[in-house]
Amino acid sequence: MKQARLHGPRALQVDEVPYPTMGENDVLVDVVACGICGSDLGFYEHGSIRSDGAPMPLGHEFSGVIRAVGAAVEHYAPGMRVVVNPMANGAMIGVGSNDGALAPTVCVRNVDRGPILHEIPAHVPTDVAALVEPLAVALHAVNRSRAAPGESALVLGAGAIGLGIVACLSARGVSQIVVADLSAKRLEIAAKLGASVIINPAQEDLWLVLAQAHGTVPTFLAQSAPATRLIFESSGASAVLHDAIAHARDGARITVASVYKQPQSFDFSILQVKELELIGTMCYPTEFGEALDLLGSDAFEAAAMISHRFVLDDVEHAYQAAADPHISAKVIITP
Repeated sequence: MKQARLHGPRALQVDEVPYPTMGENDVLVDVVACGICGSDLGFYEHGSIRSDGAPMPLGHEFSGVIRAVGAAVEHYAPGMRVVVNPMANGAMIGVGSNDGALAPTVCVRNVDRGPILHEIPAHVPTDVAALVEPLAVALHAVNRSRAAPGESALVLGAGAIGLGIVACLSARGVSQIVVADLSAKRLEIAAKLGASVIINPAQEDLWLVLAQAHGTVPTFLAQSAPATRLIFESSGASAVLHDAIAHARDGARITVASVYKQPQSFDFSILQVKELELIGTMCYPTEFGEALDLLGSDAFEAAAMISHRFVLDDVEHAYQAAADPHISAKVIITP
């Protein structure tokens, strides 16, 4: 069968590989949809993380239909629509193992040992269900922020995780959500997902608009600051994080939901004087099932997050689209 594998930096190929073999505790899943993650783009730029030097199969945000089950599998059956938690049971599908979902079929191993397979609710389209994994990342960030109904929020960066944060905040009852991004396409999607105000910081003064939207409060270091209680940094831009710290109100909670690959330095006295909370977040330790429930609740228009769809043979073009923040949100490949 065909499988997209990374042979080195920017060396992504669709190879012919052996059809996966299934053990008695495994299932074979025919992949309906697989999203491209920001981490996938990192692998694409820098190469495989495999220690053995072998080509690295990609694809971990996926949904599909069970084709076959091993002899010892009890809880799953052929024909069942499922979404897969790629990190559960130590599977590491698409992130360094021999299995990847940018292929027509993937083997999901040891399925009865933990919450790796989740049945898709009947009314959720199978391709839309592939959004559960990035939505779980966003939900963990929102959970870490302790967002509560009635609070106001600023989301800096409207990529897939930022958009997921908007959707999760809206579903939680946070109605005053300001979203800032340089992409008109992404801002348009953010508005569909629950953003009350959208801002292109290259065209408007972000902090002035934020103050107009949420009001102002007095601060220790300045006469006033926007009254926004929650700030989510999901752009990955160092200057954006520093700007958020500088302009945040006293007592604001700043959740860093993007991945920083270089050390950051800033004046810790600002954190102390303002009594800011700087909150880290990574992956989704417990949120995968909760994210699927949220997706199935119809609390927001999940399909709006999908900006592009490609077939497997066009994987190179798919990655190019995903790497362009001005045109893409969530890019889906249909093997």
